[in-house]
Amino acid sequence: TWINCPTVSVLDRKREIVEWLSSLESYGNQQDKRHQDVRHRRVDGIGEWLLQTDQFLKWRDCEDGSVDATLLCSGGPGVGKTYLSSVVIDRLCDRSEGSSVSVAYIYCNFQTQKSQATAHMLGSLLKQVVCGLEVIPEEIGCAFQKAKQGQDGRGLTVSEFLKLLRATLKSRKRTFVCIDALDECATEYRPELFRSLHSLVRNSPNIRLF
Repeated sequence: TWINCPTVSVLDRKREIVEWLSSLESYGNQQDKRHQDVRHRRVDGIGEWLLQTDQFLKWRDCEDGSVDATLLCSGGPGVGKTYLSSVVIDRLCDRSEGSSVSVAYIYCNFQTQKSQATAHMLGSLLKQVVCGLEVIPEEIGCAFQKAKQGQDGRGLTVSEFLKLLRATLKSRKRTFVCIDALDECATEYRPELFRSLHSLVRNSPNIRLF
């Protein structure tokens, strides 16, 4: 029995592109480490009530556009919103395994506000989605080639990240974006971040924002 595997050149190209995207955002592996830390401290069963609500189920499953693409979970400091976010992320990841559904997330944090510029956050989301793709979108490949040929070392702008994100999301049946603790995002970055997220939701009908 023969098994068709991706060629080394394809795998190398994807690795190079992911490394390039990593160089454009300041989070590195912080998001994954943060998520693992939260879930390890999470008490079993916490947040299960949220996963059973009509609001969550309709937000997760509806495909006819009749439900708002954004589900907002609010509450005072210390009530456990971050644990709820981690539960939602885990459940979405479990359901998306082996499908054309992507899950990307960001944990905002007072202690890392300097790294929470909108471009860095969008870059982190883009890298997470691209890592789960078998085929790299042409727009990403072209941007990578252009960056390789350039000598000025400039990163991508917010508008360029949004363009690449929209192009990437087109290849997915559904993409869930979870952002925890928006109130801990630096005040100076919030307006631009909110505009960017609104733009993504408006122009990408297959996205869901938590």
